[in-house]
Amino acid sequence: MALRREGAFFGCAAVFMCALITLPYLYAWLAAGPDLSFGGFLLNPIDGNSYLAKMYIGWRGGWRFTLPYTLETSDGAYINLFYIFLGHLARWTGLNLIYVFHIARLLAAMLMAGSVFRFLRLFRLDSRLEKISYVLLIIGSGLGWLGLPFDILTSDFWVAEIFPFLSSYTNPHFPLGLTLMLEILRAGVNILSAPGTGWKFRMAGLSLLLGVVLPFGIPILILVFGATAISLVITSTQFKQNSRRNAFKLLIDHPVAWVLLGGGPVVLYEYWAIQLDPLLSGWNAQNLTPTPPVWDLAISLSPPLLLAAITNIKFRRRKNSEQKLLLAWMWLGLASSYIPFGLQRRFTLALYLPAVILAFIGIDAYRVSRPGNVGGENKARLLSVLLLILALPTNFVLVASSYPATQRHDLSIYLTRGEIDAYKWIEDNTPPDTLIIASPSSGLFIPAYTGRRVIYGHPFETVDADSQKSQLEHLISGDISAVVAFAKGFSDRRVFLFWGPREIALNNISPDLPVVYRSGGVTLYTLSPAGGFTENDLNQ
Repeated sequence: MALRREGAFFGCAAVFMCALITLPYLYAWLAAGPDLSFGGFLLNPIDGNSYLAKMYIGWRGGWRFTLPYTLETSDGAYINLFYIFLGHLARWTGLNLIYVFHIARLLAAMLMAGSVFRFLRLFRLDSRLEKISYVLLIIGSGLGWLGLPFDILTSDFWVAEIFPFLSSYTNPHFPLGLTLMLEILRAGVNILSAPGTGWKFRMAGLSLLLGVVLPFGIPILILVFGATAISLVITSTQFKQNSRRNAFKLLIDHPVAWVLLGGGPVVLYEYWAIQLDPLLSGWNAQNLTPTPPVWDLAISLSPPLLLAAITNIKFRRRKNSEQKLLLAWMWLGLASSYIPFGLQRRFTLALYLPAVILAFIGIDAYRVSRPGNVGGENKARLLSVLLLILALPTNFVLVASSYPATQRHDLSIYLTRGEIDAYKWIEDNTPPDTLIIASPSSGLFIPAYTGRRVIYGHPFETVDADSQKSQLEHLISGDISAVVAFAKGFSDRRVFLFWGPREIALNNISPDLPVVYRSGGVTLYTLSPAGGFTENDLNQ
């Protein structure tokens, strides 16, 4: 009966998390009204629409990723396969891309909640502390809410990869990647305590999947397991006796070898493929994700980080192998996130999790250090509840913050019905290699809804983004004759000018060009780099 009640508690907590990450989206969809369509993203719609553009590649039947927000084309590579697979899934099921995205996001969040529970069980916390820590892990965040009165927006409001809740609120690949990481770590703990071939092959298979879903999870796991491997070799009697064969066998049997076996080839292929493709290489060069300042990260990870650091010092002699794994994850992750590297923020992946668990291990150690002391027991539980209370407001504010944007029908998260209809017309009536000239804000949506290319639409996935955006804004806001002259440089493809509410906001004119589509406040004009287009050409 007690086990059933415990299971019900953890299940209810997971359901509550899923409700929190779903209801704001449902409300935004219902609040659209008859003239608007919800774009599907409440947080970071720029990256959200880029995920849809990747899914469109799969929906169209492809598997190789090419940059949809860049004028030029290349052969591409087999990367971003998770979203391309979701696109294939949408085609097989007949579901809308956005529906598939959110179904995947919710399923990934549920899987993540289960993996967090199983991982937490490894540390054998007091029952009440385990429950509170679980709620904190899947719903909590940092102290960023304290900065709001001072107009300070810290990482816990926007760096989704650090926090399980924020990951689940934003996209499917972060929570699914975290799920795989936790299952790999669990398998690694089992290998370290009781080596078995089954766990090793399981770890290799999960690492392969992680390399596909969230490639940067592999270097983090190599870092964590590598630290334990180095410690093992240095302290092993075989190494001290200069038995290289036995020391080598220790490394082969160690989890780091199986992570390398499963995920290493995937990460190496992605790196090699990006370097060989000039467009992907250009994208990678500007795909910079710097880590926020130290003070920002400290606030965002506290109070768990602060408590984890204090208890780590106080109870430093009472660590088992599982705790050492967490310590390696937290401290090496924090240290690596400030190395001079373009993707340094990726090292912060899921750092909230080891910080929270180490904090509660410390609270539990404090409780155990006072056996029979009711006051010590009560203080430990009071501290855990205080930790929970301090860590909840940020995410509640985050969820509530979507309400004003939905009420004012912000066009960063909504599209007009006219735009949606025009995108559908473009998808049905233009060749796949068509170039659509549109404003930067429309350029974000066009590849996601039509698969057609634009001059600029994304700060990373448009190669030479700053220059292209500046050129495009100059074209759209100036004399339309400049747009016509620009289009003449593309004699190998059909070019159209998209003119809707976002373009009118930049230049309130009516271009004197041949019209092939006009409806709902959106007009599509043909441009003539190849001697002109006719409506019959469009249907060929």
